[in-house]
Amino acid sequence: MSRNKKVNKFDQIIKIMEISKKISSFGLSAKCEGKSRPLIILFPAIFGPLTVVCAACAIKGTIESGENIEASGAATLLAIGVFQATIKTVSVLLQEKKIDFILRWIRNLYSNHKNESNSLFNGHMERAEKNVYLFVRIFLYSFGSAFFILLIYMNLKGKLLLAFPYLSTNYFNTHTIGGSLLLFYDVINLAISESTMILIGIYLIATLNILSDLIFSLNEKFQSGSDKQSNNSILQQIVILHIEILSKFREFCNIFDVVFAIQLFSSVLLLLFNFYLLMYSLTDFLYICLIGCIFCQLALFCLFGQKIHEKSERIFIDLYLTKWYEMDVKDQKILLLIMKMSQKTLGLKAGGIYAIDSSMFVQVTKMCFSYATILYTFL
Repeated sequence: MSRNKKVNKFDQIIKIMEISKKISSFGLSAKCEGKSRPLIILFPAIFGPLTVVCAACAIKGTIESGENIEASGAATLLAIGVFQATIKTVSVLLQEKKIDFILRWIRNLYSNHKNESNSLFNGHMERAEKNVYLFVRIFLYSFGSAFFILLIYMNLKGKLLLAFPYLSTNYFNTHTIGGSLLLFYDVINLAISESTMILIGIYLIATLNILSDLIFSLNEKFQSGSDKQSNNSILQQIVILHIEILSKFREFCNIFDVVFAIQLFSSVLLLLFNFYLLMYSLTDFLYICLIGCIFCQLALFCLFGQKIHEKSERIFIDLYLTKWYEMDVKDQKILLLIMKMSQKTLGLKAGGIYAIDSSMFVQVTKMCFSYATILYTFL
């Protein structure tokens, strides 16, 4: 595949994200520029809270009618999920320029490398593209399925998960149609924020893999007695790529710092309440489906954090295993400096405190199940 075709493929991914952004902002993303650019958050900032208010009205209605907690359970889960989606979408849209800067850097990786490293770069970038499509599909299928199951649940059981304020519950079809449209809009918003994080996260992992392979290639060439010019060329690529990765990762964490915190906080609430509801009704397919979606989202979230930590940790090991001590003094100094910088491994953190990795996934799941059991016992 030629370089132009690869760039065009990446541009197609970005184009799909831009179309989603236009739908979310009702076309404002294509019209608002300069000082008016923040207006693109107008509709997500209106319809997101409106959905939460409608869910709260539905919960209030079930409480007033004397129904048990199961009746308002789905509406509560919905309110928490929409709150998460709204905050994440608004945060991503407000940081649009910084995100575009990272995406342009990723695009440049398709062309800004030496001829001898073509196959190395291209192989990892192609795998990154495939992984982006795979994980985005998993996300869309899981939440798309949850959306349709919620609609079926509302119609089959005749229960309102979203009730518009000041509108009588006798207008069931009006509430259902309006609520379905709001839910569909919120799913689009969630797709924008999740796809953006998935895209950048996967390509960051790919660049760490490229860096490891470049280090391995440098060591091989040195041991085989390659010419100094070739070694210097690879060493230069290693230095440039390492600095760029550190810079872009820091920018990525700054952009999504609030998003990571909201993701963790809302996932804990969703899991806790869903476990509690499942204990009331183990055979309710709706809650089984919803907990599957929550697990899918949290697992992907923690998986990316774990992978980034592992790959960045590997950089120091790969550098240490090279024959750096036999190289020229000038090259030794460069490699030792990179080793020093690589000792502090990269990793995602929620709120700058909690490390996002596989152990977090296990701990959050255990904690939520334990507290749900306590709630079920005493309430």
